[in-house]
Amino acid sequence: MAGVPDGQALLDEAEKRDLFLRRLDDEGEWFCYHQLFADFLRRRFKCDQPQRIPELHATASSWFADHNMIREAIGHAVVAGDEDRAIELIDRHGVDLVQQAQLSTLQALVATLPPRLVTLSPRLQLFLARAHSILQQPEQARIALNAFEAALEARALPPSEVRDMRVEADVFRALVEVWADRGDGVEELLAECLARPESLPPFVVGTAANVASFLEISRFDFVAARRWQDWATGYHYRCNSFVLTYGLCLAAMAASQQLDMGEAERRLRHAVRIARQSQAPYSHAARVAYALLAELLYERGELSDADRLLEDSGRFGTGGGPPVEFMIARCCAGARIKVALGRHDAARRLLDEGSEVATAVGLSRLGAAVDVERIRLNLGSEDTAHIGSTPVGGIGAEITVQLRDEAEILRLLGTDPDLACERAMAWVKRLEPQGRPRALLQANRLLIAALGAAGRVTEAARLLASVGDRCAELGMVRYLQDGGPEVSALIFATALQRICNRCSRRWFRHLITAFAGESADEQVID
Repeated sequence: MAGVPDGQALLDEAEKRDLFLRRLDDEGEWFCYHQLFADFLRRRFKCDQPQRIPELHATASSWFADHNMIREAIGHAVVAGDEDRAIELIDRHGVDLVQQAQLSTLQALVATLPPRLVTLSPRLQLFLARAHSILQQPEQARIALNAFEAALEARALPPSEVRDMRVEADVFRALVEVWADRGDGVEELLAECLARPESLPPFVVGTAANVASFLEISRFDFVAARRWQDWATGYHYRCNSFVLTYGLCLAAMAASQQLDMGEAERRLRHAVRIARQSQAPYSHAARVAYALLAELLYERGELSDADRLLEDSGRFGTGGGPPVEFMIARCCAGARIKVALGRHDAARRLLDEGSEVATAVGLSRLGAAVDVERIRLNLGSEDTAHIGSTPVGGIGAEITVQLRDEAEILRLLGTDPDLACERAMAWVKRLEPQGRPRALLQANRLLIAALGAAGRVTEAARLLASVGDRCAELGMVRYLQDGGPEVSALIFATALQRICNRCSRRWFRHLITAFAGESADEQVID
């Protein structure tokens, strides 16, 4: 940077003569002056050659950029007065940071710039909006998107560039909306991006496809949701592990709703493998994959592996979160895992976490799921904070209705079981033509509990055998037990032998283990 041919020799000589200089590595590539001497040299240089200071900062910026030390490169560019270069550095390297899920690093880099510069740059505001939306910081994302529009109006940019930037902004507006469980207008926000994908960055197209998949899942069109992921595969692999991980999770969600559990497991294991090997193994996307695979393994009775993944999934926080299904997996399925392991206090904490997020962000579907889980697990079933009027619209309104009805039906089991049967049967009839296999399985499980509570044991046993066979085919050894004490009692009292006669010994062993624990007596099983 000093422009001298023998710089390395001069540094070596200064170190040898102990002139306030020491090396920082064995190779002698990095040296450090004593702080007081460095301050003296800066003051002397400022007095003797002030005109060279901007030039040296610009040179330093280039050197740091060439060596991938972006924070330092940006800092020197700002001091050199080259604001356009500072923006260009973030523009060039910010995409890589986003694709590596290093979003907090991107935010920190932008924070090093003068506020005036950030305010006036539409590209920087768009980077911030992207980072905030992916980090589930909806209010900050909306502020950045509004600032982006204001900055765009104040700049004379080429029309094609303006159009592309607005398309990208719309994709992240859509992401913010689905994070908040809202779907109105989202399809329109995605339309142009999905209509001309080859003209836009793969990261943006992959994100748009993920949002489109989520919309289709909310409409119960699971085939379309999986089709979007198949279409987006090339874009996912061209951008990053972050978007790909989310895409795999969405495909797994759709498959799980279809009870295609083999495909769901394949997708989730792929997502977890990618997350583990990425530069951000605890990113939001990674933790979503861990939570969803934990839920799947729990249903199969693999409690130890499920619990390890649950711990890796961490907290989602209360400033917003991933789509609600992911948080339900973390909090509700997580509570089931903890109860199965005898850790009831940990289960309560998970449900409290879900309730806290639901209240803070206004996620009625998450709140309803938490309420149902409290009742099923007998962990504070009197908490009715989230029981309220049915939402008029929004993503998952039908699911919220079903969850709230299930909570009320579970409460009726002890007070008016006949009414509970009537309402549970209504849900079965409602779901039968909808093409929602998992939701129908859930409704039938609830009906089994209601029939048992009403003393209609023969009907309950018949339905239990049918549902038990289906669970056996899918390997979902814990699903029936999670229907509550009424279902558990029925299994042992009236239908266990019928199920076992039609299932493999391995399934029988799993079923007994699910109820008796992993220490189930081998003689009893035999």
